[in-house]
Amino acid sequence: MREEVDFWVLMMVIGACAALVIYFVAKYAFGIVGENITLNVRQDLYKAIMRKHVGWHDDQNNAGGILSTTLASDVQQLNAVSTEGLAVAAESMSSLLGGIIFAFIFSWKVALVAIAIAPFMMVGAVIGAKVEMSSAGDDEKGELKKESAKMT
Repeated sequence: MREEVDFWVLMMVIGACAALVIYFVAKYAFGIVGENITLNVRQDLYKAIMRKHVGWHDDQNNAGGILSTTLASDVQQLNAVSTEGLAVAAESMSSLLGGIIFAFIFSWKVALVAIAIAPFMMVGAVIGAKVEMSSAGDDEKGELKKESAKMT
């Protein structure tokens, strides 16, 4: 029994090391993709701004500070939304696929149950995310009302 326990402990250590390496490579790769997206969008936005007529820059909505803020923060938010969401989706799908593969290796009955339950888990996650987003929006509205009441 000791040999079997040692074998499984070794497998867990190897699995943890492999997960660490894969996690590092995934974060690095998604970071590079995100930086490339940010760079390309900023370059395109800058080129579009430079091609505008001189009178376009006289409008207060097109002031230098607003345009530089757009180049700095809004594009960075685009990067965060696109690459973070993609990374989470890739991690979730690989975890689901790996779990189903392990289930088929050890017990095909458990694999069938996992496949049958997976759509319900996905629907539950979507509903939970929507509820969380709506409650966060309600909290922000409540804080804005409190602040405007203090000012009046």
